[in-house]
Amino acid sequence: MKVYDCKLGRLGNAIFRYFASTLFCIIYKAERTYNQNDCTQMFTDDTFISWSNSVLNGVVPEINLDNSYMFYGFLFGFYFRRFMVTTSYF
Repeated sequence: MKVYDCKLGRLGNAIFRYFASTLFCIIYKAERTYNQNDCTQMFTDDTFISWSNSVLNGVVPEINLDNSYMFYGFLFGFYFRRFMVTTSYF
């Protein structure tokens, strides 16, 4: 399995994605890739939050180790949705 940290948002978001993908490297013995085209699945804010809640409750979710995962988002989507809902363009 490989993991890729998508380059999005500010430094804090990038650090969070790096630590999230590091957990995958430790738990699933994944290796990093620096080629976005290697990715076959995407971990968004929602999927990572669900995954991390399971881990915090002592259950490591089974995932397909044949896939390569892109870590995309992590709070970027939350702030974008919040901005779009609370901002009027007209």
